[in-house]
Amino acid sequence: MSNAEQYFGYDKGRFRANMRALPLDESSVVLHTHAIDSTRYHYIWQDARTYVDWADRTKSILTMIQEANMPIRGKLEHGAWRISAPTAPALTAQQ
Repeated sequence: MSNAEQYFGYDKGRFRANMRALPLDESSVVLHTHAIDSTRYHYIWQDARTYVDWADRTKSILTMIQEANMPIRGKLEHGAWRISAPTAPALTAQQ
């Protein structure tokens, strides 16, 4: 992914269905870039199946980052921030 992900919602169109349809396994990874300002970025990685879980329950990458309580500074894994599995249940169609 690129930082374009910041400009669309997971709840729009077929994004969630398309992500769930991908042939993901334990080695699949999703990479994100998240702008801190006009010249600096956070690089974020996730297990792809965990990402699908997050995309099912949040409306955007910005919501995911907020709900994951990502610190401004903290432990990096493989040179990037890592978002682990969500703790709350997925959104329902009515939410």
